[in-house]
Amino acid sequence: WYGDHRDLHYPLRRQRQMCIRDRFLRDKRTEVSNISDILSSNTNLIDSVKNMKDQNTQISKDLKSSQKKLIDFYSDKWLDQVEKIKSFNFLFKKLNLEPSFVKSLCLNLSKIINEHIIILVTDSNNKYNIFVSVSNLLVESEGLSASVIIKSICDSIDGAGGGQSTFAAGSGPNKADIVSIITKIKESL
Repeated sequence: WYGDHRDLHYPLRRQRQMCIRDRFLRDKRTEVSNISDILSSNTNLIDSVKNMKDQNTQISKDLKSSQKKLIDFYSDKWLDQVEKIKSFNFLFKKLNLEPSFVKSLCLNLSKIINEHIIILVTDSNNKYNIFVSVSNLLVESEGLSASVIIKSICDSIDGAGGGQSTFAAGSGPNKADIVSIITKIKESL
């Protein structure tokens, strides 16, 4: 009797599994149809997706190229704004740009300004993002460190940061007067 009982439920289980499979396939067909409508293409779906991927790759290349040109523009523009302090070059800028862009800008400036301390701050999403670069020569000859400078700045704004002796980054709330804080740090150098 036990074997017969299982045999009675088998068709019901099989029918339920087929219904689940049919619902899944129907949902997937609807998804593919919706994707095809979004792409609004008369060609096949695979070619449309490949074309979109190629366009995205080209847009990414164009964006990187434009970003590099913009970094070069700002770097050239600020070269004449570098201050000579003691034996080194000092540059501080407070910006309203995307943090990742400002980081790239700081790294680019560090390649073209000799014997430097560069501090770039961006005010984004109600917080400061700070990037500090100190040239190798100043690390070795003067014992200066980007990591020490960033920690000093971040402590002053109730933030956090760290890094290496030649490059460091940090962030904190934008409630403090960052210009005054950087001025004090500049005077202490």
